[in-house]
Amino acid sequence: MSSHWKGLTLDWIVGATVVLADGRVHEVSKDQNKDLLWALRGAGSAFGVVAELRFDTFDAPSNATVFAVTLNWNNEQTIKNGLTAFRNFAKDNQPAEMNMRLNANGQGTTLEGVYYGSTQQFNNAIQPLLKNAGGTVRSARTMGWIESLNAYANNERLDVTYPYNTVSLSLSYRVRGSSESN
Repeated sequence: MSSHWKGLTLDWIVGATVVLADGRVHEVSKDQNKDLLWALRGAGSAFGVVAELRFDTFDAPSNATVFAVTLNWNNEQTIKNGLTAFRNFAKDNQPAEMNMRLNANGQGTTLEGVYYGSTQQFNNAIQPLLKNAGGTVRSARTMGWIESLNAYANNERLDVTYPYNTVSLSLSYRVRGSSESN
């Protein structure tokens, strides 16, 4: 839920270790094997096995407002007007700090998302859309970064204590026609 603000995860890849089909191991970065870095970022597939990825990071926001908006779209005309207003808002007025998804089904139409800022800042930012698309804020709650991630993980506890800086790798291979393993 931060792609509008910071881009996709693949945009933050800065390097990798890649094993190609012929068994050669390549270090990949903006300075080494740039073509493989380009492929890793989505330009290709099935070119090797990624043994390690390295990412740049950004500071977590100090607060995040998780929100839900009910859109009052109950007939063809309000749906048409609402979608036009939604498109125009997303194109012209949506702040980068606001990330959301539109859900429509037989029970109604809602927006769910997160705004990286306070509830008051969110309320100010969403007003142009509510005015033009017809809707009401059903909930908006400011919380910490990890809490907001939990909200989009269906409130399952995220394990933030695991020592992610620890890397363990065990490789075993057999040379064809040989009984030796390395």
